[in-house]
Amino acid sequence: MRNKKCSNRVQRLTLKQRRWLKCYTDPNSPETFGNATASAKAAKYRGKSLDSFETIGHENIKKLQFYLQKFLDEAGLSDTHLMNYLIQGLQAEETKFFAHEGKIISKRTVINWKARRDFLDMALKIKGLYKAEKHELSAPGGAIPVVNMPPKPATMEEWEQEWKKYQERKEREEATAQHEVS
Repeated sequence: MRNKKCSNRVQRLTLKQRRWLKCYTDPNSPETFGNATASAKAAKYRGKSLDSFETIGHENIKKLQFYLQKFLDEAGLSDTHLMNYLIQGLQAEETKFFAHEGKIISKRTVINWKARRDFLDMALKIKGLYKAEKHELSAPGGAIPVVNMPPKPATMEEWEQEWKKYQERKEREEATAQHEVS
């Protein structure tokens, strides 16, 4: 009963999953922090090869997404914080210094167009306002057919609906997790 799902997203963690999560999210362990494969080894999963540890790490990332998201939120990387950083980036400025004979004679704050362009590009991607991109994947045996990525919301209304659904789903998951802990 230990590994069965309590809801469609939240599950009770096994001892190895708890160890893996601790290793994967511990910034004081540079060899395992953010490294799913090394975390699987450190959590004492059984694996015969590097590939098996990679597979275990990848599966844990998928299975433990809720807990990883919670870790990011607690680390200050919640959706709200990321949006605030994005907004700040869209207002980026830089200071230019002017020197004469090795001494600074004046400075001027100007718009950092490159940073703003990069942040605008990111914002447009997040909002799904770019057309679907075509990606061609290659393999040792030759090219794989072109894959069209699924379309994202194109209008502000669609984006807001998707955002609302996401927030509702996240609230349900948090309520379920709190209920599980109680």
